Amino acid sequence: MKRQLRNEMYLPSFSSRNVFCESKFRHEDFLGPSFKIIDGTETPVHAFPWMVSLQYDGEHFCGGSLINEDTVLTAAHCMNLPNFQSNYCQVFLGEHDLSLTNETEFTLQRRVSRIVLHHGYSDATSPLTHDIAILKLDQSVPFSPAIGPVCLPTDSSASFEPRLGISIGWGITENGTLSDVLQQVEINIISSEVCQQIIGPLGVQVSPVMMCTLGGPNGGESTCNGDSGGPLMVRQDNKFILVGLVSFGEVDCTAPLPSVYARVAPFLDWIAVALST
Repeated sequence: MKRQLRNEMYLPSFSSRNVFCESKFRHEDFLGPSFKIIDGTETPVHAFPWMVSLQYDGEHFCGGSLINEDTVLTAAHCMNLPNFQSNYCQVFLGEHDLSLTNETEFTLQRRVSRIVLHHGYSDATSPLTHDIAILKLDQSVPFSPAIGPVCLPTDSSASFEPRLGISIGWGITENGTLSDVLQQVEINIISSEVCQQIIGPLGVQVSPVMMCTLGGPNGGESTCNGDSGGPLMVRQDNKFILVGLVSFGEVDCTAPLPSVYARVAPFLDWIAVALST
């Protein structure tokens, strides 16, 4: 029997050689021994300067990642809300606590001037595939200690399996409510083969443009509703590499089942073409 899956609704530099995506923090500065996204912890302020909050009519609905001065990468399904109008969508940069107005002098807001959905995406397919979108901002943003791009992979065939990844977002925590402050979680990236063995019986086909995570150091870590479009990252050469975008998972975020992401590496050529047009 198929089980109901959730889309994670509500919940760049173009090279890892770019200096802007180098971490300003040591591992021990922001990833402690126990992790609340589900079972994560609050991030230090501006630890991840590429993280953006996508807000519709003033309400957070998805996350995204800044990849250069005027471009955000997010999940395609985030742009597919009923009666969605891009002029009501705002991108908030340099944010940490969404309940505060102008939390720091670095907080910025931008409108979305253009949305590019991947041509392979369709909301009619289940599960979602090619769940990736590019948002062009109406104005470029100045880089600052709070705002800067994340690195993209340099190898389109890189799998990053098995690795320990990091996911961040303002999605639902284990308390059942959206978090006002940005949360982080360490999470296990598992192979597509293992993921398929686990969720294949639920009617899910794990395609080459997807990747999966399952638990973390404490066993129950996960993304949840509100984390959609947000980043799954790995640390490499003291830089954060954006390897996945939160896409979908089990409706019960605490269930011992994988979360699924759009895999970024296979889309590098598509991203490059979109940025050049």
